[in-house]
Amino acid sequence: MPKNIDEFNKICATIFTDLYEAFPKWQKINPHEFVAEPDYSGVDGTPENVSELGYRNFSEEEFTERASRLSNHLENVSIVKATIEFLESESLIRSKQIPSGFRAYCLTAKAFTHLSISFESGEIGRHTVASRIKKAIVERSTDALFACIPVAISGAVSS
Repeated sequence: MPKNIDEFNKICATIFTDLYEAFPKWQKINPHEFVAEPDYSGVDGTPENVSELGYRNFSEEEFTERASRLSNHLENVSIVKATIEFLESESLIRSKQIPSGFRAYCLTAKAFTHLSISFESGEIGRHTVASRIKKAIVERSTDALFACIPVAISGAVSS
């Protein structure tokens, strides 16, 4: 499965689970919190090369590696933002500005309704779509997410 689809499914799963469990309350979503901060271990400059003003001096290789890690981090944040924009454009979530400067989100009625439907192996069953998504997150099953997220999105969009 392409990496972008895998990431999209993981992000959707987290958003759907968080918003479903909080429904009907609004939840702050900060795209930066979905993505771990870049790990700069091994490229953090050397203490003996600290300038008079307290800045670390980096070799060209360290600087290039740090820039690469930051670029990857920002690309991952942009995937989270694009996923949120997609879910909102498909009327699966709605948003509002909150005083902290972030946006708060809530499931739409059609997304909540569809996530509440019992679903099992393509048939109506005893487990909801939301519970299947949460189980897939806990089990770290990308195959299960690949099966659940399109069901959640297509059912809610077609409602």
